Amino acid sequence: MNRLSKIKLVFILLVFFTLPAIFILGADKVLDPDSFYHIRHAWLYRTSGIFQTDFPWVQFSVIRSNAADIWYGFHLLLIPFTFFDNLVEGIYFSAIFFAATALAVFYFVLRRHRIAYSFLWVILLYFSTPDFIFRLNMSRPQTISIGLLALLFSFLVKPVGIWPIFAVSAALTFIHLSFFWAAILIAVMVMVTIFIIQKRLEWKNPSALFGGIVVGWLLRPNPFGALKILKVQLVDLLAVKQAGLPLLFGEELRPLIFEAARYKLIPFLVLWGIGIAILIWIMRKRIFTADAQTKVFIFGSLVNAIVFFLLAIFSGQRATDFMAMFGIFFVASLIFWWMAYRKNHFIKSSAGFNAVILGIAAIFLIMVFRHTVIFNTYANADYVSQPDRLKEVSLWLRDNSQSGEIVFHTSWDSFPALFFWNQKNYYINGMDPIFEYSFSPSLYWEHNIMAVSGRRFTCGVLPCNEKSGKSLWEAMRKDFGASYAIIELDRNPSLNLNLESDLRFSKVFSNKSEVIYRIKI
Repeated sequence: MNRLSKIKLVFILLVFFTLPAIFILGADKVLDPDSFYHIRHAWLYRTSGIFQTDFPWVQFSVIRSNAADIWYGFHLLLIPFTFFDNLVEGIYFSAIFFAATALAVFYFVLRRHRIAYSFLWVILLYFSTPDFIFRLNMSRPQTISIGLLALLFSFLVKPVGIWPIFAVSAALTFIHLSFFWAAILIAVMVMVTIFIIQKRLEWKNPSALFGGIVVGWLLRPNPFGALKILKVQLVDLLAVKQAGLPLLFGEELRPLIFEAARYKLIPFLVLWGIGIAILIWIMRKRIFTADAQTKVFIFGSLVNAIVFFLLAIFSGQRATDFMAMFGIFFVASLIFWWMAYRKNHFIKSSAGFNAVILGIAAIFLIMVFRHTVIFNTYANADYVSQPDRLKEVSLWLRDNSQSGEIVFHTSWDSFPALFFWNQKNYYINGMDPIFEYSFSPSLYWEHNIMAVSGRRFTCGVLPCNEKSGKSLWEAMRKDFGASYAIIELDRNPSLNLNLESDLRFSKVFSNKSEVIYRIKI
């Protein structure tokens, strides 16, 4: 690599770090509430030992009962960021580092397949959808996973031997066990594409991938406990969705509906549509003379983009991130091949060709401005956590309660901030409501009804009425064993009024947004 190439590479890497830094530090919020949990868990590994996987802080969760960590490798990667005096800064800078690394991996993949203007295509991918920007800038394992899956796809299409595939697969499941299925799905799509185009059945690379998945799973304390938690997060969650039970999920786990697609995806879908139209035109003209490996990359990207789009529609919107990645890979590789074909055949630029290039440039600019605005809308929403979320109530509990006393909180997404500021107490559930539901459906419904109904009673089954129900005190004190209850006034005003009027609850702390009640014996 000559001096000019080194300077160019340094500039590109600086841009990859600068882009997420602008969005993350500019927002000055913790974009994903689970980031509070992740970095504090990493801090626990640093201060208490990396083989300590008991997790009593979520008392009514399969995470506690199975004493395992499905994000184990990610928490180890976070340990260097726990040396910040202010762990919120650790969240910010870990998010910047992981996002920049993912962008660098995308660039490496495009360069590895000799796609021109790789830097610009990566920037286009970064701005491809507002959700992609939002989620890539979170300190969460998904940011690393999407980069590893891009690398895996590249190694499957353009072989480098079985060991790199084995290593990437092992890293994926070690860092983020929940995404093992995505590696298998991508590998199957590539196998099918290779079989159709090259008329051969590739089995060595998929075998290495499967071996890596198994090793990455086993390289953690209590892997079988982690497997049970994984089953809950994937199988039980799918069953609950199919049954239509009204569990409370984050939006990214809800199916993509038309209104959301229209708001978030129109520029990307137009770009994707341009690529598909060009591919159809090229094939109809019978000029698609790309070599077999290029065809596998183009069609493999297209097929995977379609599959993840369908998953987004029928399962969860989070799959749009993979759809965007593979969709940009498809358009980039096809446009590059088309440009190279025209150059090699001395075809002069036509009005149609120029219109396509200008159209792509226009879509790029639209994505940059439109999706930046939408990102800012997301970041300014009330549901996105302030850096000091629940700090005051957590510190009060830390200073005024007994170690190990259980604190009742109504919302599963409040746990990460509570745990971040106060590890002295234990809590109800966190990270995902399915973990509490699988632990005990009756306790989940008691918890859920108290959180959303505003009634003076709750039930362990549906439908719920006062005759079959029990008092809020009985549920909190006897069933959950809670000594304190935290009420967020903007989320549970009716519950606050009910506790305030019940003599068995004593208000011991309040500020403008939260109240703490001591639950009397």
